[in-house]
Amino acid sequence: MSSISKRKELLFKILTPIFSLTICLFLAETAYRVRLYHFLQRQDMEQSYLVVNSTPYAYDEEYGYHYVPNATYVWVGIQRGQPGRVIYCWSGSVNEEGNIGIKNTLWSPNDFKVLVVGDSFSAMPAGPDGSVTWTDFLPGALSECASTRVSVKNYARDGYGILQMFHLALGMAHIYNPDLILVAFITDDLTRSRFYRSTSTVCSEERILTSIKIGNPPDMRYATDTMMLNPKVTAQWCHLPQHEQEEILLELHSQYDRLSSSRLSLDLKTMSKSFLYDRIVRGDPFYSSFEPSRNPRIDYNDYSEDLLFTSDVRGLRDLNVPLSLVHIPDMSEMKAGRYLVNSEKEHLIKSLEHITGSKIMGLLPLVEHPAKWEELFLVPYDVHPSELGAAFYAKMIANSLCRYVRSQKGAHGPKNTVVMRLPVPRSATE
Repeated sequence: MSSISKRKELLFKILTPIFSLTICLFLAETAYRVRLYHFLQRQDMEQSYLVVNSTPYAYDEEYGYHYVPNATYVWVGIQRGQPGRVIYCWSGSVNEEGNIGIKNTLWSPNDFKVLVVGDSFSAMPAGPDGSVTWTDFLPGALSECASTRVSVKNYARDGYGILQMFHLALGMAHIYNPDLILVAFITDDLTRSRFYRSTSTVCSEERILTSIKIGNPPDMRYATDTMMLNPKVTAQWCHLPQHEQEEILLELHSQYDRLSSSRLSLDLKTMSKSFLYDRIVRGDPFYSSFEPSRNPRIDYNDYSEDLLFTSDVRGLRDLNVPLSLVHIPDMSEMKAGRYLVNSEKEHLIKSLEHITGSKIMGLLPLVEHPAKWEELFLVPYDVHPSELGAAFYAKMIANSLCRYVRSQKGAHGPKNTVVMRLPVPRSATE
């Protein structure tokens, strides 16, 4: 046998197992992708989605977004299926000041003035009783407790995290000169990053979008639909017999399918990454797939790493406005009787207290659990507070602030003393 033939034979012996292994890996990757694709389709069919008939959101480069003053809308939950069904149909509105809740028109020099910032737990845009929030009940509860008239401005924004709460608080404190800034957050807010929300026209279609990048319309590589927008979803349509809703339901499903064709689905059709490798090595098949989120997250566990946040805290300190940090327990924490924080959030809580110089008020030690705690929330449709829950949270917060507000009675006006910090019965992490 010639030397050339031997080299060919050796090359064949080397390449054959490599080629076979490559084919096997390709087939395994393909089979896994088919499995993932069917999983995503099945998961998608089981999901419900949110539709509004008019947008309450407008882009704001400084604060991410703002509510449209005097906006009214219908907020509808749709269950997937053939033809599907309406799960709930709620009315929503924004007041004249561009906030959620009953407009508080007092805000006079003789009132004790509270500026609230928070997330959807303090600014749920819609519900079975309209846009009701615990801040609607706080003036009455706190006025009764502290024996002084109290005014509240609710600058909470759904989706906000700690970072955007403080930035908005600083801006509004310059305008309104409050006697107290109340930062009301839930555990999930601790890790939320800044985002920008807009109602933008993309390919001749109006969409409500959330992006991690500045821009209106946003760069679609970094944006995702916050909820669907369709003017046909009216209160009148919601209450039609189901067979009369079918035509629009099918149109909504088609709209949802088109808008939810995610990057994950597109990645499954390319060979730009290995889902099987990520599953074996990383434990998550979607580890390398970037998918824009409605709730983007920070990647650190100490707020001191965020220069804008620390600048906002210094700005609030310079204004000498008293600051109260209130950790509101959500439904799962009310049920568990404790705050559900992991190590990352524990570090963030400690850094928040350290940077602001304020102790966080944990409300759970003050809670007298009602017999039917589920009635405090919009279950089974939603985990935000019901009207009963809003009144309950307002009473808890009023009781926490009562002593301080009473001590400040008659002491309103220009602030020329150091910031007074509020005492707490117990830390949120205890």
